[in-house]
Amino acid sequence: MIDGNRIKVERIKRGMSQAELGKVINVSKVAICGYEKGTKTPTMENFEEILKTFDLEPNELLIDYIEKESKDFNEITNEDLVLLNNIKLNKKLYTKLCKNIDNLDKIDIVGDKD
Repeated sequence: MIDGNRIKVERIKRGMSQAELGKVINVSKVAICGYEKGTKTPTMENFEEILKTFDLEPNELLIDYIEKESKDFNEITNEDLVLLNNIKLNKKLYTKLCKNIDNLDKIDIVGDKD
């Protein structure tokens, strides 16, 4: 989950309106409003553009979610996001991981053909 309030704070710190930020990342003012209120989630591409625009690390916009959901997560890096995005592209692997989310430490992924 994206910390919409952090997006708003960063936008205001830079003196940007929602429309101006939207223009920079190529979305509407309504989309920015939704991101800030938490009613919309940016695409991975838009998330990365927000990070670049504000010169932030991914964990800086995901930190509230990480703290609430898992004490084991210290930070999510750009490399982590790239890996997650690539896993989604491999439908078989993604499906297997999703089906076995509670037992990831028990499944063998290397060389698995099914």
